[in-house]
Amino acid sequence: RAWQTWKGLRDPLTPVLELFLQRTGIAPVRSLSLSNACASSHGAFFTADLWLKARLCDFVWVCAVDEIGPFIENGFRSLQAICRSVPRPFSGDRDGLALGEAAAALGLSRDPSPWMVEAVALVTEGIALTRPSAEGLGLERACHQAALGKVDFIIAHGTGTPTNDVTEDR
Repeated sequence: RAWQTWKGLRDPLTPVLELFLQRTGIAPVRSLSLSNACASSHGAFFTADLWLKARLCDFVWVCAVDEIGPFIENGFRSLQAICRSVPRPFSGDRDGLALGEAAAALGLSRDPSPWMVEAVALVTEGIALTRPSAEGLGLERACHQAALGKVDFIIAHGTGTPTNDVTEDR
């Protein structure tokens, strides 16, 4: 399981993934648990795209689960990032985000289909854990890396916090 460790560190959610695989009887060639805060699902999608392009596999399942626990809730409360009413990303009267739980799965294949992924980009700015660069440099680099002349789909973080909205509005 060398792909699940890095310098002796192991993702704390790896046991959850292993238990899920055991209970469902799924026996993948390789598995990986990614915990990267709000960017975890994007990181998993990016990794799946790399595995397919590197021909490490012909098909990849990307499964994402997000659960709100005390650590998450208290963290966002300490940042004063939870809205008092309804989230309004990019609105002048925004005051934060609403926490939610979700689960999703996406299957990706190397075989051509009508739903092709042309490019995926992921940039980590390293500015701060809870704050992107105000100039939006990471977002700009990711857009340039993925640029193919035509963009069909963009996922904005849209937290409803002034710091993130200013960055993503660029």
